[in-house]
Amino acid sequence: MKIGTILEDIIVNKSKWLQARKGSEFEDRFEQQCKKNGFTRYLATDLKQEYKVEFTKIKKLIQDDYNTKPIDNILNKYPECCNMFLTQPFGSQDYPDFLLFTDRYIVPIEIKYSTGSSTHPIWNGNLPKANGVYIFGNYDKQDIALFKGDDILPNKERKQLIEFWDKVKLEYKQNKIKIQQQLKDDSVAFQYGFDVYIRKTFQQNKQLNQNAITNLFEEPYKSDLETKLLQYIKGIDE
Repeated sequence: MKIGTILEDIIVNKSKWLQARKGSEFEDRFEQQCKKNGFTRYLATDLKQEYKVEFTKIKKLIQDDYNTKPIDNILNKYPECCNMFLTQPFGSQDYPDFLLFTDRYIVPIEIKYSTGSSTHPIWNGNLPKANGVYIFGNYDKQDIALFKGDDILPNKERKQLIEFWDKVKLEYKQNKIKIQQQLKDDSVAFQYGFDVYIRKTFQQNKQLNQNAITNLFEEPYKSDLETKLLQYIKGIDE
């Protein structure tokens, strides 16, 4: 159980992991643990050309917001594509940070790290992916939370949030068409170029639910999330 061993080490030896002052240092520790547990490191650019079509299919599955199922390792017919891991597989700004390939499955790992007082990750425009494994460390608080995406955001709730932004995008597009027509009719000028800037952002707060859990380090929720994650990994980590 290689992936489970890494995650359990983070839980048991968190003081060792939290010696990292920056997220990049934490990621380096994670990379070293992957190697220690039998995974070989590759870059996405190292993959052979014959893998590219299948890797495109993998990316679509990995970045599917709603996919709750384990992702099959469709590259396992190539021996080098088992027991390997990729760092920044789709670029440094794209999800996830790591892809771990076992004989049967591919596990996406996203690392969030803070040196401030935050008790939950900054999500920006990306909600936690349903089948993603998340590791959130905070140097200032000297604590780490581990969880699977759909354990903190079920798909029913995820759907509502995503659909809201789809409606906003449509409204913005329709409004832009309307204004462009008004410009043609000379009924408006917008001489100084004012426009609406739409920034897709998600956050955790208590505005909708005053009893919402926004502190991922708080017990018993923290231990419950760890237990659920380890049970999930145990079922696919071969």
